Amino acid sequence: MKISLLVGFALTTAPVWAQTPLGNVAPMPTKPKMATATPFLTGLKEPQGLALDKNGDILVADYKTGEILKFSRDGKPRGVFLKGLKSPSLLAVLDDSLVVSERGGNRILLVSPQGQILPVGGALEEPLGVVNSNDGIYAVSHTTSRVVKLGADPATAGGNLKTAWATIYAAPAEEGKRYGYRALAKDPNSPALFLSDETSGQILLLTSSGFVSTFAMGFEDPSGLAFGRDGALYVAEEGRGGQLVRLSRDGKPTVVAEKLGRPRGILFLDAKTVLVSNRDGGVWKIALP
Repeated sequence: MKISLLVGFALTTAPVWAQTPLGNVAPMPTKPKMATATPFLTGLKEPQGLALDKNGDILVADYKTGEILKFSRDGKPRGVFLKGLKSPSLLAVLDDSLVVSERGGNRILLVSPQGQILPVGGALEEPLGVVNSNDGIYAVSHTTSRVVKLGADPATAGGNLKTAWATIYAAPAEEGKRYGYRALAKDPNSPALFLSDETSGQILLLTSSGFVSTFAMGFEDPSGLAFGRDGALYVAEEGRGGQLVRLSRDGKPTVVAEKLGRPRGILFLDAKTVLVSNRDGGVWKIALP
């Protein structure tokens, strides 16, 4: 996808998916043998989002310092990639560029490999989760509880990004009801989107028609989502002392790592190696069984 904008053209219709939502699943089964978690990065302020750049280096969004830090795959610092951001949260990758949800700036940023910043899609209140797919960029607003999309226009050369967010799903307004939408994950094998809700302790499944169902429930503060190389959905849970939970394709949960502090970002380096950021100041490296 070409990284450019088609000025003045707004996406007005949501895509049509053919996905049957799954039903409620009882969470937190008996724990199997835990995976091995070891400190990978230490001394950070509040790391959240994780991503790999085109060279295979690890990018870490530090929420408190407003920086995107770069490290080698063996944990050696490579300097500050970007600074001066307002509370950068979660990260995604689009071609050679980095997508950053800047919560304090109320915007989504597209950052070139050279560090050039391009705000995309217009203002978005307190964006947290962000994910890239082959049909565009998806993001979630923590304040308004909206899931939005910035698609590409197939009629333009290279599929230029459109200029306005299209609402894919908006949580129903209910008096006294608070939603806590945080992270997004795009299923690589289907059109489904998954969404974490810290308030209800649920992982939600979102279809193209705007229908939402509960995929898994019973979590304490689910904060991060990512699909593993095994096709399973992994959840960073800040409650219960910090856990990494694996959800099978039918929503069955398995706790794979624990005592992770306040985990947020999830990044798979390969099929068996995953990094999990700890908002208390570090990044874990977890060897899956």
